[in-house]
Amino acid sequence: MIHILFSISSVYFLKAALEDLGTNKIENDSFFSFWDMFSVGPIWRLHEEIGKESRFNWLKHMMNDQYEDLHEYKIRFQQTNDQIYSRTRKEKIYHFRYK
Repeated sequence: MIHILFSISSVYFLKAALEDLGTNKIENDSFFSFWDMFSVGPIWRLHEEIGKESRFNWLKHMMNDQYEDLHEYKIRFQQTNDQIYSRTRKEKIYHFRYK
């Protein structure tokens, strides 16, 4: 199973919670963490270059990049994206939607 979370600390908390529940199968699970809050800004087609560029341009416009974090953000985003897609190519992906 693949778990996608939005901070590295949430990865550790989820692993601990699953272990506390007695879930012994988490060694086969993959845990990924994005350094982002997807509740704001464009998220359209993030799996494609056009979507990533839209997100990066929005961030550049909205963010004070005085510490040059945007470059590091792009690198981390692409690394996490690559890790997820290398894993999901081998597995079926399920999408759940709330009504």
